[in-house]
Amino acid sequence: MSEQINILGTTYTVKYVDYISKEELKIGEVDYINQEIKIMNELSDDIKKVTLWHEIIHAVLNQLGFEEAENEHLVQSLATGIHQVTLENNSV
Repeated sequence: MSEQINILGTTYTVKYVDYISKEELKIGEVDYINQEIKIMNELSDDIKKVTLWHEIIHAVLNQLGFEEAENEHLVQSLATGIHQVTLENNSV
């Protein structure tokens, strides 16, 4: 299953896959060169959504020129917060 999402003018393909990396334990990944976001298919729907937000935030920060390594805690916090706000507010 795949879908497309526009992030700051760049179209990314979102793919739900069986695995992302055999070398690293990852549940999501953004590929800036191929404009793809991969999410583990076996995750619960809520975790898939949080992971998608997480990868979207990475893509936004990358396109705005922020260093990726410095932002992991902020990215995860924002992803969780945004997901919670969208769950509690149907109009968002």
